[in-house]
Amino acid sequence: SAGMGGGAWFVPGVYVCGWLKRGPKGIIGDNLVCATETVVSLVQDDEKGKLRRPDYRFRNKGILPSLLSKGVEVVDVEGWHKIDLLERQRGAAVGKPREKIVAKREMLQVARGE
Repeated sequence: SAGMGGGAWFVPGVYVCGWLKRGPKGIIGDNLVCATETVVSLVQDDEKGKLRRPDYRFRNKGILPSLLSKGVEVVDVEGWHKIDLLERQRGAAVGKPREKIVAKREMLQVARGE
C-alpha cells in the first residue's frame, strides 16, 4: 500500500486508511473508498489465517502507556461520544448533519465534560 512520502511499503498485521495510508491529500469520499479497500484486505487476511491472535504478554505495553508517559491527553470512547453529540447538536441548530469542533483545546474540554 502507498505510504506517506509516496513510497509503497507493507507492515504485516497493520491496517491503515485515509491520510495515514496515502498522505495528506484527497477528500472525504476518498477516505470511504480507502477504508473499503482496507477492510477488504483485513477480511482476506482473516480468511487466510494471517491475523495474529492477541498476545496478552503485551497488555499495558502498547501505545496508550507510551502516550500517557509523555503527557499526551488521550480521548477515550466516552470522550469521543461527548464530542460527537455536541457536534451533531450544533449542526442541527444550523440545519447541517454536524458542526465540527476544530479547536483542539475545545475538543479536549468537551471530551472531559467541561
